[in-house]
Amino acid sequence: MFTTLEDFVERSSALIGSPQQTIDKVHRYHERFGHGVLHLQADASGLTHARHRASLELFQSEVAPVLRRDIPDPPFPWVPVTAAPEPELVSVPAPAPTDR
Repeated sequence: MFTTLEDFVERSSALIGSPQQTIDKVHRYHERFGHGVLHLQADASGLTHARHRASLELFQSEVAPVLRRDIPDPPFPWVPVTAAPEPELVSVPAPAPTDR
């Protein structure tokens, strides 16, 4: 499927690289699919706790603000929601005793 690590980084959905590379990849996906929600999993495999945290902080400080600005949430029409009616409780007879 992928011939090299560079090919994997370029063509897979993995967000690996500099903040700008990550932003560019998300923009490409958004242009193609028009998504409004981006679900991320920050895999720490092979990273120390400190490096994993630094990676998350870099994403939070340099990538997320740009994506929020460039790919805003679409308007969400507010519709009042009413609670579902409580189900009617039905009495269930106890099972008859059995002789052993």
